[in-house]
Amino acid sequence: MLEHNANPSSASPSTSLPVINNRLDLADFILRDQELKEGLVDLLRRSSDSKRIIQRFSLGRGDADDLIALCKTIRVTEEIASMLSQRQEAQKTSEQTAGDAASTSGSTSSRSCIDDILSRFSLDAPLDLADRIAAAIDEEGVSQLHYIEDAESAAVAVLAQDVESSQPAESCSQKDPETAHRSMYLG
Repeated sequence: MLEHNANPSSASPSTSLPVINNRLDLADFILRDQELKEGLVDLLRRSSDSKRIIQRFSLGRGDADDLIALCKTIRVTEEIASMLSQRQEAQKTSEQTAGDAASTSGSTSSRSCIDDILSRFSLDAPLDLADRIAAAIDEEGVSQLHYIEDAESAAVAVLAQDVESSQPAESCSQKDPETAHRSMYLG
């Protein structure tokens, strides 16, 4: 979804001043745009940890729910890219209509940080995967299966509770065999 360098240290924090400044510009841009910030937070809440999902599959533990979560996360990533792109276009349009050199110079860093993050999105293959997952899995069927499983679990819990409440209270000798064994010799 986001392209990563082949460099294994790409997962660690950058020490490059231009990279750090670009990230700070992006954070500043997002924080100044309340609507964008709220939209991104909402989208991120709808996403799942794709690394963890892929790890579950690599360990042979992935299931249909994981595939559905991966599909949704890919779609959310597409929405994030779209939202950032729309904000960038809106910013360019407002700069062109304002024609103010001061506002243009101040937003150049914001524009470049958005350009940078958008250039890192590579969604063609993930979107193809999401389409194939959506075509292969009946999400409503999986939801119905979970509903049935939950209903069966609830029924078993109620049955267990009925059995437990219908049995007479056990004497201490029935609860603890050691106590029962001692009472045979003492009493």
